[in-house]
Amino acid sequence: MKVIVSLAIIILASINIANAQEVFFNSYIEQTSVSPKVGGQLGYEFSYGYEVGVFYQKEVNMLGSSDTPKPRFREEEFVGILLAAPILMADRYNVKLNARTGMRNQFNFAISPSVVGNYKLINTIQVQLGVGIRALRPTFQAGLRINL
Repeated sequence: MKVIVSLAIIILASINIANAQEVFFNSYIEQTSVSPKVGGQLGYEFSYGYEVGVFYQKEVNMLGSSDTPKPRFREEEFVGILLAAPILMADRYNVKLNARTGMRNQFNFAISPSVVGNYKLINTIQVQLGVGIRALRPTFQAGLRINL
């Protein structure tokens, strides 16, 4: 998996230099019905707003959450690729349909759709809020995106 992530970074950096489009890094937290997750995405945004990239997400143990019992087959790690398509685009904000797909706990294949809204604070920094679905239950996301 490290080889795939390294290869993706090299390809995205090469595309960015060649086409002067936007390579981005996104750090986020996602609250699911079981536990919160933190993750990072590295991707490339095309001129029409479509995105492609890779992501890594891991479960975090918050203070006091160790007392509550967790399901036996919960998601501890989620790694894979992401695709996004614009729904609404304006000068300072946009709304996109995201689909993350990959391996969950290095064993199961999963697809996680979501709708994420971005608000541009300055040219290189955006804040994000979104909702998604995981195991037929809603998830909530918040993040910070940096255009490299």
